[in-house]
Amino acid sequence: MNFQSLDVLMDCIREFSLRVNSNLADKALPFLSEDTLELFNRYKENASTSAFIEVVQYIFSDLSDKEKQQQKEIGVNLFSTRFEDLFDLFISEEKKSPLLQIILDDENGMPEVFYKGEEINRKRDILFHWETDTIIPGGLTYAIEHVEASQIVNRIERRVKGHACD
Repeated sequence: MNFQSLDVLMDCIREFSLRVNSNLADKALPFLSEDTLELFNRYKENASTSAFIEVVQYIFSDLSDKEKQQQKEIGVNLFSTRFEDLFDLFISEEKKSPLLQIILDDENGMPEVFYKGEEINRKRDILFHWETDTIIPGGLTYAIEHVEASQIVNRIERRVKGHACD
């Protein structure tokens, strides 16, 4: 978690505590599930960071089936206008797509390749090599060569020694 995310989290904890203790959050309570309300009440008793994170995850789960406007109204009642920042912080972590996916149904099939969530079409050459020096990962190399619609050959290549990162 970076400093900006930590700042958002701390602001929202502070604001959430103020709203819970002053009953400003009460407008949002009818829209929360029984499980979330139980956690909400436990948070009132023990306002720790871990309790906050747990109740926030339940709140976001409850909000997932609501319309955007209603999500925003409930969120602002609970967390102030920093709700959108908090939502981005929690939801983007949950829905982050994998860097690289290679799906192969059988040895004779054509692999499906997804890079940063986007499918790579018109593949020419796919290379994936991962090695280890000990029990600690030692390195990673991947290369994806594909042809664009304009017949231009494009190659995505990455070599990492020590750890896999993007």
